[in-house]
Amino acid sequence: MTGSRTKVRVDGFSISEDCGITLASLERGVVIDLAQAAVLLLHYHEESSDGIPSLLDKLGYSRRLDNLKLEAARLAGTWSTVLICGEFGTEKRRLAEIIHQLSEREGPFVAVNLAEMMPGEATLRLFGDPRAAYPDPGSFGRAAEGTLYLDEIDQADDELQELLMTFMQTGIVPGREGPRAINLRLMAGTAAPAEVVKAGGRSVPHLLHGLGNVLALPPLRERRDDISSLFMSYVRQALAGHDQADRLQFNDNYQDRWLPKGFLSRLVLYRWPGNLDQLKNVAEQLVADSLGRNQARLTPTLERMF
Repeated sequence: MTGSRTKVRVDGFSISEDCGITLASLERGVVIDLAQAAVLLLHYHEESSDGIPSLLDKLGYSRRLDNLKLEAARLAGTWSTVLICGEFGTEKRRLAEIIHQLSEREGPFVAVNLAEMMPGEATLRLFGDPRAAYPDPGSFGRAAEGTLYLDEIDQADDELQELLMTFMQTGIVPGREGPRAINLRLMAGTAAPAEVVKAGGRSVPHLLHGLGNVLALPPLRERRDDISSLFMSYVRQALAGHDQADRLQFNDNYQDRWLPKGFLSRLVLYRWPGNLDQLKNVAEQLVADSLGRNQARLTPTLERMF
């Protein structure tokens, strides 16, 4: 860049001379902002692996997902239990549902979040309440011949862990009329890091070790090449919901930019602690705050965030 008059920022820092870029930086993705008129993401890329079903592209297109997609496709052809590790907001439930859709399971996909239940409620919700006035199959019964996904599995109390371990070993669960056999595939999610789960230790419930196959969803900050495309898809969905999808159509001179200059580069550089859930919320907030305007409006809250 020596001798250029174009203002250049690399990963948010202004540069006035040539700068070196490391392989580690390329793995993460390097954001190059050219006078806030063009934003480039320079990153290391390999051809996508063959044999990845297109349905898995719903997770994103980052090369960081390729090995995960291949393993998910392999597991879809088995009936093995699966534990999906990933930070909050990384869409573990969506991955579990895609694996179910790719499988030959004929029954439904049923998802339950154990963290949303009161103490002692989970057992009744999962296996059925014997005190109910009508037969209650519970989540296990409703997922028969299909897949049951238990999010935040590490929130299971000791009693529930024992019941789940018994099911994984025997296929038997408690029922209103006594023990019963149910044919379903069990999948679960946890925010615990995959390396911690695989290493074991007292901090990891024994139940997680019994789930066998472990998949690790990377956080959004490690998938910089997905951030802008996913954000724009969320923006388009939100605008379409307000019949304003044409806001993102540029004129011939590309002067009518709906998004403020430099905004996408700020998005890519952000750490995204809430991952895809947070990214979607920001897109929806931006659209809601900008209805009726020719250009998107950044509220003080968004300005402080980025």
